[in-house]
Amino acid sequence: MLDTWSSFFQGELGAAAALAGLLFVSVSVNQAKILELGRMADRGLEALGILFLIIMVTSLPLVPGQPLRLLGAEILVLGTIAVATCKHPGPGSQTSAGRAHAHCNREFRTGAISLQPNPD
Repeated sequence: MLDTWSSFFQGELGAAAALAGLLFVSVSVNQAKILELGRMADRGLEALGILFLIIMVTSLPLVPGQPLRLLGAEILVLGTIAVATCKHPGPGSQTSAGRAHAHCNREFRTGAISLQPNPD
């Protein structure tokens, strides 16, 4: 079943890798300006982390002969690690950390919805 999706995963992998490379170069070139802006460096790191997660998740289905349950377990582990590394809000949820936590929760729910079994 995953053979029919291999082109899609290869395209996603290539796009995520290209975007991660562009982000890395842009952060490297504008490093001084980004560090002056405070939270902007954290946002660049978060974006790079999300792209790295996409690279990892889209690489896993390309492993030949991998059982679907093992693939699901690997994606679950990566998602759990991603959620665990998100910043948790302090007492005031209106802070930037609170917004980052809400953002991570929204991404995890979206990923969990996409992992629902196919009714076919």
